[in-house]
Amino acid sequence: AALTSSVSLMEAVVASFMDKFHYNRKKSTVIVAVLALVMGIIVCLGYNVLYFELRLPNDSVGQILDVMDYISKFVLMPVVALACCVLVGWVIGPKSVIEEVKRNGERFTREKLYVAMIKIVAPILLAFLLLQALGLTNF
Repeated sequence: AALTSSVSLMEAVVASFMDKFHYNRKKSTVIVAVLALVMGIIVCLGYNVLYFELRLPNDSVGQILDVMDYISKFVLMPVVALACCVLVGWVIGPKSVIEEVKRNGERFTREKLYVAMIKIVAPILLAFLLLQALGLTNF
């Protein structure tokens, strides 16, 4: 199961390499596999040869894998969610989402609540979470 899951995860990266750099599938697959192997080796060595301890903003001490986990979980996820809120709330507008929900005659009874959440409430809370993850606030 782990092998098939990793293949499906790497397929998206391989396809991105093919689109962005116009490489063929074989070359893209080799590049992605080598990058994954190098990063995996770095993580494995982070518990012996490359061992270090770093104090994270949540007052825990982490090694290389913990640092990578912290960055992905507490920094990148809020950044992507905040970007989605800004994109949907302010760039394309929440009306497009509301129209998509109503497309087949479905009801969307809380349109105003949705608009307020996507434009105001969620971005403020996500920004607060991001500041907290970066150690810029003590709440």
